[in-house]
Amino acid sequence: QTRTAEGIPGDPINAGLAGTKDEVACAMRAAGWSPADPRTLWSSAKIAGSVCSTGHPDAPVSPLFYQGRREDLAFEKAAGRSADRRHHVRFWQVLDVGAEGRPFWLGAATFDQS
Repeated sequence: QTRTAEGIPGDPINAGLAGTKDEVACAMRAAGWSPADPRTLWSSAKIAGSVCSTGHPDAPVSPLFYQGRREDLAFEKAAGRSADRRHHVRFWQVLDVGAEGRPFWLGAATFDQS
């Protein structure tokens, strides 16, 4: 289970991947997912505009924490033009070397409807 910065339960851990950071990013992009923008004042303003239907397909995701650490990678996939309807996934590298001899990642994939 993930948590917000305030300790409130967040999205469930429901995905796992083996591979380097670059391999995970490449696989996600090949599957049509975009890296989420970092959260800044500018990107937050773009989200507000997106919710008003101006579009922002790579809007930032709010940070979540797993075992006290913020996500290492975040991706999203648009479901229309607005940031209030999109798929997103956050990944945490949990092992430097897993059973396959490669880094292992756990993720929380969800769909925002509003």
